[in-house]
Formats: sequence, structure tokens, C-alpha cells
Amino acid sequence: MKPAPFDYHRPQTVPDVLKILGRFGGDAKLLAGGQSLGPMLNLRIARPRHLIDINDLLDLDYVRARPGAIEIGGLTRHHRVATDAQIAAACPILSAAAATIGHYAIRQRGTLGGSLCHADPAAQLPLIATLLNATLRIASRAGERLVAARDFFVSSLVTAVRPDEMVTGVIFPALAPSSGWGLEMFSRRHGDFAIVSVG
Repeated sequence: MKPAPFDYHRPQTVPDVLKILGRFGGDAKLLAGGQSLGPMLNLRIARPRHLIDINDLLDLDYVRARPGAIEIGGLTRHHRVATDAQIAAACPILSAAAATIGHYAIRQRGTLGGSLCHADPAAQLPLIATLLNATLRIASRAGERLVAARDFFVSSLVTAVRPDEMVTGVIFPALAPSSGWGLEMFSRRHGDFAIVSVG
């Protein structure tokens, strides 16, 4: 299989992305890691008329410690989420969850924002965002809004992101040093999506 025809865009800045989204809206899809979108394109489950490659937006690949929280850019790869010392110190369950995503190659490409926007109920990062009620930064040409995870995930594979918006960052609350946590994922074999996951 191969994707249906589309126009390819590779903007260099967030305002450029938002301009394209503002113009094409529901006819466009953002491409970051492509670990979910790629197969959907090849199977023609997704048929966007415009594909917007955001891999040049390196300013969305960041980790920032804040008082009582850790903020992570939407383009931050799963591998960095799994291995970054600041994330491990502030929110170790998030690091642990990211380390269980797929295989090494998938963790090198997949992104935090992409996983959350895909909203697969079997995926690890939506689970942790919901568990901790993370806050998502969502941008459009009209400005930025902050949305709590409990309001962001509408249903399976459906989020509160509008056609002219993109997730630019996610704020996870830091766990208290005295807090405990646990994460269990049950799957048929290593690297598969979980049948059941518990945090």
C-alpha cells in the first residue's frame, strides 16, 4: 500500500505551521515522528490533502524544570522522555512509561505531542497524562490555550485539538519526593500495545 496523493509542506517556524493549518484546517495533518500516522497513510485510513512536516521545529524539542512541574516540548522524542535526568527526577513514572514504548527505533522517532494527539487508549503517554492530569499547550494563529488532560482526551483517537491548532508543549506536575508510583503493562509480547495498562 502507499498513501493517497497529498501536498507536502516543511515549514521552519511555529507561526508558519499555524498559517498553513489556518489555511487548510481539516484537510491537513501534522507529521512529527510518523509512527502512527505513517501506517495510517499507507493503509489509506488517513487521507490528508496536505501533510505538514514539523521536524525542523527544534524549538519544540525541550525539557524545562519549573517549580512543582516539568514542561516538555511537543516534538520531544520518546527516547529523551525516557532518559532525561530532569524528567526522571521530577516525574519518574513518565520516564518509566516512555521507556516501554515499542522498540528502540520507535522511541527514537515517536514524539510526545504526536502520541498525545493520536490519543490511542492503549498507548503509554496518554495514560500518564491522564493519570497526572497534565496540562497541554495548544497554539493557533489566534493565540495559545492551556487544556487539562481530563478535557483534552474526548474519546478513543479523539482530542480537543481543533483543525487549526497544534500541541506545542505539555506540563506534567512533579511528584513529591515521598510519593510512590507503579506502572504495569500487560501485552502479548514485548513492544506490542498493552491489552491492559495500569498506573
